[in-house]
Amino acid sequence: MKLFITFFIVCCLSLNISSAYAGVGTFKDSAISVGSTVKALQMLKTMSNKQMQTLVGRKLSFKEKVSLFILKKSKGFRIESKDEEKVQTKKGKAAFILGICALAGLVIPFVVILSLPAAILAVVFGSQAYKANKNDKQAKTGMILGIIFLGLFVLALLLVVALVAFYGL
Repeated sequence: MKLFITFFIVCCLSLNISSAYAGVGTFKDSAISVGSTVKALQMLKTMSNKQMQTLVGRKLSFKEKVSLFILKKSKGFRIESKDEEKVQTKKGKAAFILGICALAGLVIPFVVILSLPAAILAVVFGSQAYKANKNDKQAKTGMILGIIFLGLFVLALLLVVALVAFYGL
């Protein structure tokens, strides 16, 4: 068992570590299949150096400690199922559509009332989808469009308040 764990740590060193530095984010893009290997890597990620040493039965070499450090600091060990990806993609698309609808309310006068809730929902859905998947451009765009509308809305509201205070309407 100790020999297998040592061999496994050395194999982790020879993995395509450049994909972790390139910001891949998940194993779905790399050559590693989701299964026992990923579960073992997740287990190794949560272990401390002392726990690893007791499991192996000896002190870890410098190379093994460095590989364990890289494994802990890398961001790419989150397993996403296909259902979660679809939900987050739907939230990203919804944020994008709501952000466009919010900005369309500036042009179309009848839609102004619906633009404020659409902008708020665009920011909420966009931030949720962006937290789940940093590569979701629709979520980021929808969130930005919602923030732009909310900023313009607050600016217009301050302008109206200033005009009412100045002219005393």
